[in-house]
Amino acid sequence: MMGRMKHPSKRRADTSESAERKQQGGRRPGGGKALSTEEQIEEIHRRVVVRTTADVQGLTDLLSSRRKLMWSNFLAGLARGVGFFLGVSIVGGVVLGVAALTFDHAFAALGLKDVTLKRAVTSAYEKYVEIQDLIGDAQKNIDKARAQMKTLPPPGSVAPAPDGSAPAPSPAPMPDPAHAPEDGR
Repeated sequence: MMGRMKHPSKRRADTSESAERKQQGGRRPGGGKALSTEEQIEEIHRRVVVRTTADVQGLTDLLSSRRKLMWSNFLAGLARGVGFFLGVSIVGGVVLGVAALTFDHAFAALGLKDVTLKRAVTSAYEKYVEIQDLIGDAQKNIDKARAQMKTLPPPGSVAPAPDGSAPAPSPAPMPDPAHAPEDGR
């Protein structure tokens, strides 16, 4: 356990244990003999109690201070976010690399050595840009047509004469002889 920081209560337990050993001349309890099973169980129990007590004290300290709890959760979330970002980046790069190699080898096996994933993506992007340009031109033509339609008179109204004078009234519509009543009226 060298190099690890210990909780203060664990340090106290270790110092009391080392003080016992010093009193006994550095030997194990029982005068240097191997510990009996019962003594081993008691030693394990004592260590479990010390560690559990230290863990409970650490949790109590953490839960008693909102600031410590929020800081701890913030750092944990930050670590998870960084780990997720790095993991997705690495795995995504590997997957895309394998997909590109597979694509290139598949088309090379079909006899299309000049077709690569890079060229396919580039041509798809160029087609996308071309389609966007066509859509933009069509939208401009639609806007022009709408502007021209706004300048036309509404249907059924009489347009003014080109010289600015009022137009002559149109003659009354003639009845259609095919739709005339049969009784002669």
